[in-house]
Amino acid sequence: MGDSDHIEQKDVFSEPDKDYSQEMYQTLKKKRQSKEEPLTTLAKLDRKHMLTILVYLKHHRPAIKTEIYSNISRNSGMADKLETLHKLGLIGMYTTFETTTTYIILTDKGERVATLIEDMLDEIDREEDYKPPSVYTYWKEKNRAD
Repeated sequence: MGDSDHIEQKDVFSEPDKDYSQEMYQTLKKKRQSKEEPLTTLAKLDRKHMLTILVYLKHHRPAIKTEIYSNISRNSGMADKLETLHKLGLIGMYTTFETTTTYIILTDKGERVATLIEDMLDEIDREEDYKPPSVYTYWKEKNRAD
């Protein structure tokens, strides 16, 4: 490896007249604060099994909590996920006076969302005769339009 092959890397923190500690502190502080922001609805539903629970409840109603655990997951976070769906207004949870059994049903909003999820899955699974154009054809058409 000759001298011309050697690439000198500059240390961005080596400028003697600059104090980067405050700049780094502020950057790290912003990162910490961004993690403290409330989760979006998409982030809440992005958790494992959230959409599956909604589709399951659409076809098994009313369901009891133990059915969901048996048929979807026994994950320790399932109770929290059900609570999140409840807070989003997608499910209702009811406990009877005689037992500690918790019944879970979809709300009207949950029913609509579960239907949309199934529609998405049907669209993804649907076979199409569409064949995408070749890259050559794509660029030829694009350049003709420009």
